[in-house]
Amino acid sequence: MTKDELIKSAKENFNVSLNPKDKLKDLELQYASLESTVDVEEEVVVESNSKDPIASRSEHGKVVPWNPMHRSEFWSFIYDKGSLTKEEKEILGL
Repeated sequence: MTKDELIKSAKENFNVSLNPKDKLKDLELQYASLESTVDVEEEVVVESNSKDPIASRSEHGKVVPWNPMHRSEFWSFIYDKGSLTKEEKEILGL
C-alpha cells in the first residue's frame, strides 16, 4: 500500500488519522498495530440482577461464596462486588 492508501484506510476502518509526514515503514507499523488491537475483544462484565447474594461473610469476618444453606443468623450477605476488598475478590475468584 502507498502512504495515501494507508492513511485513508486507517481513517475509514479505525477512525484514526495517521500523520502523512511519517515514513511509509512507520505508517505500516502503526496500521499493523491498529489491526492487532481490533482483534482483541474486551471482556464484557454483566452484572447480575439476581436476588441471590454473591458471597457470605461469617461472624468472624471470613468471606466465602454464597450457599443457600447459609442462615442469616450466622452470615451477613454480600450482594455486589463493590463491597469486597481486592483480597476477598481474589479469594472468591471474581
